[in-house]
Amino acid sequence: MHDSNGATTSLWQDVQAKIPANGQQAPDMTVDVCIVGAGISGLSVAYMLSQAGKKVVVLDDDPIGGTMTSRTTAHLFSALDDRFYKLERLFGETGSQLAAESHTRAIDKIEEIVLHENIDCEFKRVDGYLFSHDTKDSHELDKELDAALRAGMMDVKKVEYPPQQPQLGPALCFPRQGQFQPLAYVAGLAKSIQAKGGLLYDSTHVTTIQDDDSQPYVETAHGTTIKARHIVVATNSPMHSREFSLKQAQYMSYAIGIRIPPNSYTPALYWDTAREYHYIRCASSPQGKDDILIIGGEDHKVGQDSQASQHFSNLQQWAKQHFPFIEETVYKWSGEVIEPMDALAYIGLTPRQKSVYMITADSGHGMTHATIGGMLITDLILGRENPWTELYDPSRHNMHPQSLASMMEEGLNANLQYGDYLRPGAVKSADELSNGQAAVIQDGLRKIAVYKDDEGQVHQCSAICTHWKGVVRWNEAEKTWDCPVHGSRFNACGKLIQGPANSDLAPIE
Repeated sequence: MHDSNGATTSLWQDVQAKIPANGQQAPDMTVDVCIVGAGISGLSVAYMLSQAGKKVVVLDDDPIGGTMTSRTTAHLFSALDDRFYKLERLFGETGSQLAAESHTRAIDKIEEIVLHENIDCEFKRVDGYLFSHDTKDSHELDKELDAALRAGMMDVKKVEYPPQQPQLGPALCFPRQGQFQPLAYVAGLAKSIQAKGGLLYDSTHVTTIQDDDSQPYVETAHGTTIKARHIVVATNSPMHSREFSLKQAQYMSYAIGIRIPPNSYTPALYWDTAREYHYIRCASSPQGKDDILIIGGEDHKVGQDSQASQHFSNLQQWAKQHFPFIEETVYKWSGEVIEPMDALAYIGLTPRQKSVYMITADSGHGMTHATIGGMLITDLILGRENPWTELYDPSRHNMHPQSLASMMEEGLNANLQYGDYLRPGAVKSADELSNGQAAVIQDGLRKIAVYKDDEGQVHQCSAICTHWKGVVRWNEAEKTWDCPVHGSRFNACGKLIQGPANSDLAPIE
């Protein structure tokens, strides 16, 4: 499938999932619900609403499932990586219980959909294991065990070590977690939506979202208008509400896929207690001949690290240290995760709007947060009570000191990136670039993003992000321009890949 997200290829993208595509632009129309964004969040909402009899349309300018959904590692956790003891501090014991319940229910819902729609996506239930990054210290495991039990996860237990992996030391076992092939699941959702009369348009860029009292609508770049009673923005990072750039932060996360010998690994999910934690699962190779161990981690703020090759090397080194049986590395890729200031996604009505809903801030749990989004927003639109409404409310202001400190730290970090305006260009002209290289060049007062492709042709555009005017930086691994202020990303020629920006880098006259 075509990928516009970067130069690397994920394991899932290497499999030709039969995803519906029409390559058409949406015409004028009136529907019950217009959903902007065709990743797992948008399709989960569309699936559940179409099952409830609503007329839905899904709009995206990229292929169905072609953005960050194709770059996940597709863990299905109800054991949140931000820890239940932290959730207790931020939301109280009841909030922690609701978080556990909602993510557990999300895995159940995915399984229910897979069975009901007969989706061939390698879904399976597996145990999850949290192990200490320091095998001599299991204090954090004990603290998390107590908090998980208080959150209602009564089947969690501490084990001496996970199956077949004594080198990892003591761990907490969370039974009945899950994993699947995300693009195959998305393909199944898309077909089911269409079977219920839902419409999917994968060549449609939304420029305007209007929460009008009489008739909410969206406008597209090609000039059409879609009227709807409800609008759902499921674009990973919202492009319709600027305040969320202050309530969340965008991070790059790296993943590698390594061949492993048959029967060397009992299928399970793993994650550790390191600050920049690692996460591990197993999957089948596209040819079905090998098992692939997927290891992710090395997170950093988007645009604020140019050493992608080093991050991949660090993951390989860490993998060899913890799983000595690994063989050759066959996949390397990266993707974005969005961290809210208080550990849980924002799902519900957009602040100060009556008809526009949103799903954002996956916090590394994109698959389950997306599914929670489908269930919660469906209930809100249908006027049904949902016990999770307040917990995930985008209008919430968590005044816990830990949340406020996180917001201040991320805000300061973003503002410091404007120092790029004071720095000279990396090179003086495109002549200094080799084929395949790129750099920001200073031209008087202008900063120009210059890319020389593999054939030697030079492409240039403004280096100023179209969101909050940060200076973009070159991502060598993915061949993209990344904004270090709020995480927007553009391809080598300046076309928008990822918000919160909603337009391409400006052309250079």
